Amino acid sequence: MFKIGGKIKKLTTSGATNFRSSELVFRNNIIKVNSTIRSYLFESYFHLFNCYFFYFISSIILEDTGTLNPYEEIFWIFIVCLLVSTIFRVAFGLRAKIKYFDLDAKVFYVANSFKKRMSIPLAEIDKLYLIRFHNSSTNNNYNGYEFSLTTKSDATYLLMNHSDFYSMKNEIKKLADILGVPFEILVAGDIYEDPILE
Repeated sequence: MFKIGGKIKKLTTSGATNFRSSELVFRNNIIKVNSTIRSYLFESYFHLFNCYFFYFISSIILEDTGTLNPYEEIFWIFIVCLLVSTIFRVAFGLRAKIKYFDLDAKVFYVANSFKKRMSIPLAEIDKLYLIRFHNSSTNNNYNGYEFSLTTKSDATYLLMNHSDFYSMKNEIKKLADILGVPFEILVAGDIYEDPILE
């Protein structure tokens, strides 16, 4: 994947959250990438704001004595707020991907929430990578970590990216051991040398 002497780059274009937004869940012969509760915070705040907006506008309508049919207006505002929340939920659902390893079927499944899943045989997985990169935003700067896998045909699949190095390092070691594939821990921007497989 990386050439010796070349610069190490992230394998995907995604950024990273500054908290643990996903985790590997090892259950029986299924290893699934699950979102943590914290990953839903932004969406939850939006829905709460939407509810507050509905309450605020409804109270103004009820206080306005000139309104002929306040309950009809409140009903239509409710429909609009519900529609906006639904569109927001669908948009987040389209972004979410279902990713899991089925050890019985010996395949890795990856799919968008609303699309047919694609399967990759576990024997096709070449290596796991944990790549550290610098992530900067207007509020703060922090190190992000990208946990991805590559196949023998040079395809790359992002499993997760966030800023919790300790948990990600433990998960990549455990997954590499179960799958029987090597992994590397690298730093974006460094020069790639002979791999020291963990």
